[in-house]
Amino acid sequence: MPMRRHTRTNEREAEVVRTAFETYLETGSILKTATTLNDRGFRTKGYSSRRGKTHPPKTSTRWLLCNPAYIAKKEVNKKKRTLDQSRLPESQRYRVVDANWPPIVSKETFDKVQLLLGENLRSGHNRADTKKHVYLLPGLVTCGKCSGHMEGRSGTGRLGEKHYYYVCKNKDCSFRVAEKELLKVVLGRIGKIARSPRLLGILVAITNENLHAEVPAL
Repeated sequence: MPMRRHTRTNEREAEVVRTAFETYLETGSILKTATTLNDRGFRTKGYSSRRGKTHPPKTSTRWLLCNPAYIAKKEVNKKKRTLDQSRLPESQRYRVVDANWPPIVSKETFDKVQLLLGENLRSGHNRADTKKHVYLLPGLVTCGKCSGHMEGRSGTGRLGEKHYYYVCKNKDCSFRVAEKELLKVVLGRIGKIARSPRLLGILVAITNENLHAEVPAL
């Protein structure tokens, strides 16, 4: 999925790229990132290089995450990147320069992904495992626009702060809402039930009925 060489951003491509970067920062897993992209309707079946070599999905996803084109940079003399630069004329040295297209992800996000990729490669351990966020409403939230199921996701702001939200799994909708706003509504409803003897009585009665129905199976 190479960056198109023009100044207008392809929004479909931009959504794929942002989803990949957000998912990898959240999971620390190339495989889980590729799986998430496929689950959301984005194809990551691999890609073919200019030499005609086919790369598998994990390699394709890693290439996407390492591509400086997504922060509006381009590589010059890329084939000579592994050579001793001091022995090359200035015009033939590998370097990364500014491109003439807008960035899709922030440099802060890109740098964080490169750091996590390097740490995971060196340690052989997923460093993101220690930073997992627990979503409290999995499978309980439906989209207010299309009634589709919503899943917990996260993103990184320009200053490096983490944002947690729920997004519609319907790729034609992708409606999202901040997790803290959802929790505020849920806690408000729970508080309302707790302060209402009538609602609390109804809830207890329904719960007792369900427990009574499960007794034979238990």
